[in-house]
Amino acid sequence: GKLRVGITRGQAMHGHKNGLRALLRIGPTLWSGSDDASIRLWNTADGGCLEVVEDAHKGSVLRLCIVRSTVWSAGEDGLVKEWNMLGRRRSCIRQIAPPGAERGVYSLVPLG
Repeated sequence: GKLRVGITRGQAMHGHKNGLRALLRIGPTLWSGSDDASIRLWNTADGGCLEVVEDAHKGSVLRLCIVRSTVWSAGEDGLVKEWNMLGRRRSCIRQIAPPGAERGVYSLVPLG
């Protein structure tokens, strides 16, 4: 059969003040982490910003991943933070400072 290829221009989402480091899509919501220390939540249908978590980390937000029913973020500050996914506002449920990560956590690999 014939192969059809379509190219379309994607959504432009504006809001972060510095470079983008992490993206995580959960259903219709896109989470983004940036060098401006914030996490933003976006509506993937229209590109609108749904929520801004200012100062999520002291420094860059380097990684985002989903772990069970929460989102974990890793930061340049050496912390791993756990965020609620449900409800009206995101809040940090707990934070962990892994030994030896004082210069930043650059990878998250959830197991189990």
